[in-house]
Amino acid sequence: NIPVSEIEEAKRTLAPEVFEREYEAKILSNTGLVVSCFSMENVDSSIEDDERLPLYVGMDFNNDPLTAILANIIKVNGRAVELRVFGELNLKSATTWDMPEVLIEKYGGDCWSDDDAATRRRIIACPDPTGKRKQTSGVGVSDHQILRKAGITVYAPEAPYNTADGIRAVNAALRTADGEVHTKINPGCRELIKSFRTLGYAEG
Repeated sequence: NIPVSEIEEAKRTLAPEVFEREYEAKILSNTGLVVSCFSMENVDSSIEDDERLPLYVGMDFNNDPLTAILANIIKVNGRAVELRVFGELNLKSATTWDMPEVLIEKYGGDCWSDDDAATRRRIIACPDPTGKRKQTSGVGVSDHQILRKAGITVYAPEAPYNTADGIRAVNAALRTADGEVHTKINPGCRELIKSFRTLGYAEG
């Protein structure tokens, strides 16, 4: 028998369909949607930027548009309990050089100035790990180096996540098997919401 404590922990950390498949041996029908745990419960018009908290930026290094989502992470006793996505950026005909400038101008940051370091806001980018390559600037500097040069902290794995693991992580971040919603998104993030609602698996 599986210990009750293990089952409860699984409910708190796994997406519902993963829990049902792995712990309840259910055969689930395929909805065709990659992000199956997204619902209107994840959309909350009260979500706004809390300037007292660090700014987290999820980035992709496509050139046109150059995209990012903007979020705060709510922590309790040092543990992340909720992701609050309050905005998104879609920069046309832009390169990575443009992103730090926009972020700092709009949301503040810990760069460009030597004035009163205590008042500077920390900006933490969580970008595509392929940004370690020299691909955007064309001057011998990688995308990650551009962000770090601007004073932005970069958190990225050494290599891209396994696709299946990434999908499971996104779904669990939206809602776990215990019914708890862990990500709230401002309805103004139209492209992000559209992607969650429509992204499907390729046939075959």
